[in-house]
Amino acid sequence: MLNNLKTVETVSFVTHSMGGLVVRELLAGDHAWKHRISVSRMVMIAPPNQGAALAKTMRNAGPYRVLFGPAGQNLTPAHVARIPVIKNVPVGVIAGGRGDNAGFNPLLPGDDDGTVRVVETPLAGAADFAMVDALHGFISNHPSTINLTIAFLRNASFSESILNHEPR
Repeated sequence: MLNNLKTVETVSFVTHSMGGLVVRELLAGDHAWKHRISVSRMVMIAPPNQGAALAKTMRNAGPYRVLFGPAGQNLTPAHVARIPVIKNVPVGVIAGGRGDNAGFNPLLPGDDDGTVRVVETPLAGAADFAMVDALHGFISNHPSTINLTIAFLRNASFSESILNHEPR
């Protein structure tokens, strides 16, 4: 698809969950579009950058295998560790969680968004990190996530989010 963008010179990516892993794989490859198009920034929302404990635990369960197929098998920490880290592109990571040590899912240790634990989201070399009080399936539409994403796409930093400024 990126090969078909003939007049585009720069792209940025905003991903949710496994989409962040897909773009990490994409950026690691040698593709013709990369000689014409530069990547400006990337925002990863609720990414399992360290793999997902839930996937490791559930990977052999029949319903999990049916629902998530081969892609679900690729969410284990061992598989994700083989995906190259993004270089030369500012990356902002937004995790979902409650900001406590319990999270939304009582089956997962530590804070989580119900699916991905906060400790599973960081990416080595990321430019910024933020946490939003939201469930995995709803975090992308959360107003805080939207504001943080816009700020990062503009400034390669979450600190310029409109949420961090006093009203005038």
